[in-house]
Amino acid sequence: MKRKVFQKIFASIILSCGLVSAFAQGGPSELDSGRIAHVVALPQSKVFLDKFPLSSPQERQKIDYHNLVEVDYRSSKEIHLFSRDYIHKELLLGTWKRKGKSTSMMGYFGENTYEAIYSDSRSNSKLYEQYIYYSLRNDSLTFYTDSLKEHVKWNFKLMSVNNRHLVVKTTQSGVLTFDRVSDNTSPLQTRKHTFHLQAGKLICGFTQYASAQQGSCLRLSEDLFVGMTKEELTKELWFAKFHKVSDTKWTFHDGRSTIALHFKDDHLRNIKWYGFGDSGRFDFAGISVGDMITYLEQRLGKPTFVKRAKEKGDATEWWYYEPFHFRIQIQAEKVHVIELGDF
Repeated sequence: MKRKVFQKIFASIILSCGLVSAFAQGGPSELDSGRIAHVVALPQSKVFLDKFPLSSPQERQKIDYHNLVEVDYRSSKEIHLFSRDYIHKELLLGTWKRKGKSTSMMGYFGENTYEAIYSDSRSNSKLYEQYIYYSLRNDSLTFYTDSLKEHVKWNFKLMSVNNRHLVVKTTQSGVLTFDRVSDNTSPLQTRKHTFHLQAGKLICGFTQYASAQQGSCLRLSEDLFVGMTKEELTKELWFAKFHKVSDTKWTFHDGRSTIALHFKDDHLRNIKWYGFGDSGRFDFAGISVGDMITYLEQRLGKPTFVKRAKEKGDATEWWYYEPFHFRIQIQAEKVHVIELGDF
């Protein structure tokens, strides 16, 4: 008897609410919040919110019914609820492109990060790369410079998103439209010359002989790497305003950070990137100055050994990853310096 009553209640919900998606219609939720709340409160029901099970009454009491846009009843007494944020996120994930008058972009939304390559629209030559963090809440698409999402870089208003178009509104550029790309792969993950973890081991590149080719991975993005000549450097980094301290040392600023370049025989032998905020043009294996050590460990793993930087106090450490020729300085649990090459 109880089972039949339970099924009738569920059937009533489906008849009155259907699988209405308010997001698809662009308006407020049309779901019957009262009826759904009644079924959610039943002890027999198995409730899932955005694919996560809600077992306790306390968890179910926290459901924001006004933010629900889709409900799915399944015959095994399961009721699956989906929030507006979840639907937005599912549609946002993947690759998008946009071509403007001067700049074109190929960008990829992962679970927590946005990765993109920007190019000149006329010549199709690459301008710079970007690796940044983002969050999505209702119609607010926010980008951050740090993995803890404390420092806001941009804030966009999400106008609409579906399988073909992403439309956002910005205070500087107005309304921007992006087109969906069928190839859902990160443009930065296709790079051959980068350090990454494979089965818990740090390697350079994607071949069986990768670890022996570490020199090719000592780079900040594709355009700045150890071993390049001064001529190559000025050609690739044409936008940089170099301060030539001496014939063997150049520096330039990138956001709230500085990149120092050391040469020997007109070849770049050492790159030292320091600061706590960058423009998004550069990264080392997905790591930027200002990142938290938790994110650093996710990308590169634990260091081989650690040395205290006594001149900077006990809170400062150098992390080494032997046998590779790079080290990373940590200050206040954040990446402060990334040094590549001879040191």
